[in-house]
Amino acid sequence: MKFLNFLIVIIFFSSSCKSNVEEIYSNIDGLDHGEILKGPESVEKHCLKLIYKIDTTFSDKYFKILVDKLNAGSQIWRPYYFNTLSIYCVNVNDENKNLLEVSIFNYFIHNPKEYLEHIKKMNFKNSDCILQNISNYIQQYLKESNITIISMKNVARKYCENCSNEETEILYQYLDLASKYQSE
Repeated sequence: MKFLNFLIVIIFFSSSCKSNVEEIYSNIDGLDHGEILKGPESVEKHCLKLIYKIDTTFSDKYFKILVDKLNAGSQIWRPYYFNTLSIYCVNVNDENKNLLEVSIFNYFIHNPKEYLEHIKKMNFKNSDCILQNISNYIQQYLKESNITIISMKNVARKYCENCSNEETEILYQYLDLASKYQSE
């Protein structure tokens, strides 16, 4: 009888402990990632699929939308667009390289505090790629235009809302680094 009770208990626990694999997605930003991932195809769904590594397929169609939306899209989605572009950055082809550089630079110059906050959170491979691309653009722009790095610093500072002196200094150092950065 004890053996039968033991067997019933084991069967009960094994049936109640079935492993239902469930993925949990963030909704801390007010977005329901799970619902977006279940929904129709969109650039937002594409971002989440890449970030969560559900589907790591790159798309020229979505890449071109992402570079536009990084600067003109919804503020709540900008960090996702930027993060997704950092993933694309490593794999971007020569045809799309200039689009990426312009988009990243515009994002940086108009949202410097946000840009620096997100760069800190990236892995080194992606943040270095972003730095290399913004550096290419800045160096080329400085050569071709009658503008100086000081002018760029002034514009970035203008858009750096509620930046402390320390944040402003980090911003200036990042621009100095980008203007002198040499890729191998």
